[in-house]
Amino acid sequence: GVEEWNHTFGSTGLDGGNHVQQTNDGGYIVTGLYESTGGNTNLFLLKTDINGDEEWSQIFGGAQYEEGSFVQQTIDGGYVITGYTSSSGAGEGDIWLIKTDDSGNIEWDYCFGGAANDLGHSVQQTTDGGYFIAGEYTNPDTQITDMYLIKTDADGIEEWSDIIDNAGKEDVANYGMETNDLGYIVVGSTGVYADELVDVIVMKYQGTNSAPFEPSNPSPADNANDVTIDTDLSWTGGDPDNDTVSYDLYFGIDPSPQKIAEGLTETTYDIFGSLSFVTTYYWMIRATDSFGAFTDGPVWSFTTQNSLPSLEVGTITGSTIVSAVIKNNGTDTATNITWGIYISGGLFGFMRKSFGGLISSIGPGGDATVTSKLFIGFGKIKINVFASCDQIQTPIGKTVYGSMFLIWIKI
Repeated sequence: GVEEWNHTFGSTGLDGGNHVQQTNDGGYIVTGLYESTGGNTNLFLLKTDINGDEEWSQIFGGAQYEEGSFVQQTIDGGYVITGYTSSSGAGEGDIWLIKTDDSGNIEWDYCFGGAANDLGHSVQQTTDGGYFIAGEYTNPDTQITDMYLIKTDADGIEEWSDIIDNAGKEDVANYGMETNDLGYIVVGSTGVYADELVDVIVMKYQGTNSAPFEPSNPSPADNANDVTIDTDLSWTGGDPDNDTVSYDLYFGIDPSPQKIAEGLTETTYDIFGSLSFVTTYYWMIRATDSFGAFTDGPVWSFTTQNSLPSLEVGTITGSTIVSAVIKNNGTDTATNITWGIYISGGLFGFMRKSFGGLISSIGPGGDATVTSKLFIGFGKIKINVFASCDQIQTPIGKTVYGSMFLIWIKI
C-alpha cells in the first residue's frame, strides 16, 4: 500500500506500541509501553484522530514495570486494556485489566495471577458486558507457562478462570474471543521452546447458549385427515434462554419438503390458496436463535378434505304452503344442512312468517325438499329461502315474489 501518514510518540527512552484499534469516531487507540525517567516502563494509552494526530494520552503504572498488550473500545465508548504489571498484584508480575472512560481516565483496574510472572495478551468485551482475557500463567514451581483464561463481569470482577497445561509443555494463549454460541475460541502456541518444538494450538470452549426448543404441537395435527383447504399452520416454539427465535418453514407434497418461508417471527403461517383437495402435505419448522443455534422439528403431514359440497336453492313453489328444493351440486356429502323459509309483506306489509329445520345430509348430486306450514295472508309477498351446512357456513339463498289470498299462494 501507499503510505498516507506516520507519527511517532513517546519519551526519550525505550517506548513501543503493541496494539492498535480504530475507534468509532474514525480515529485510533494505541497501547504499549512508555519508559519513565527511572528506567522502568509504564503502560501507555494513546488516542489519535483519523489523521493520526494525538488527541490525548495516558500513562499508567507504578515504580516497577508495566506494559499494555491489547486495547479495545467498549460499548460505552470507553476502553479496556490488558497487559502486565509488576508494581502491584500477587506475584512478580500479574495480568493487568484496566477500564477507562472515553478520555482514558481509569474507572477501575484489577490484577490476576499467581506468584510468578503472568501476562495478558488479549481482551474482548463479551455479550453480557463482561470481559474475556487470554494470556499466560507461569507455574511458580516449574517456571513453565500455561494458557491462562479469565472471564470477568462488567465491573472487572472475576467470574471464572482456567489454567491449561498441555502435558507440561510451554503454553501461551495469544488471543481469545467469544463465539456465536456464547462459548470461546482461543489461539496460541504449545511446545518446548528450547528444542524449537512449537505448534499452533486452537481451543474451543463450550458455550452457555442453548439451542431453541424443538418445534412441537403442530396444527393441523400430525397425520390429520379431512383438513380444510383454508387452514392455517401453527406450532409451538420458544427458547430455553429466552433468546429471540425466528422460524423457517419447509412445505410441500414431497416427504422431504423444501423451504418456502424464512425468518418468520410468529408461530403461525397463512397457507391459504396453496392447498388442493384430497392431497397429503408435509411440513417442517426450523427454529433459529439470535446466536445462530438452530433446532429442526420433525416432518409432519396432513391430508386435505374431499372437494366441498355445493349447495343451491332450486325451484320454489307455492300452493297452500311454500316448498323449496335444496340441491347439492358438489362431489362431497353436505352434512347438517340448516334451512329457512322467510315470508314477508302481505296487506299493509305486516306479514312476518319464518319456518326452518335441519337435514342430516344430502349426497353428491342429491336434493331435498323443504316446506313451510299452512298460514293465512293477503296481498303481495316476498319469499326468501336459505341453506347452509357444516362445510359451507355462509348461507346460500334465493328470493322470489308472489301473492296470497287467504291460504292460497301464487308465485
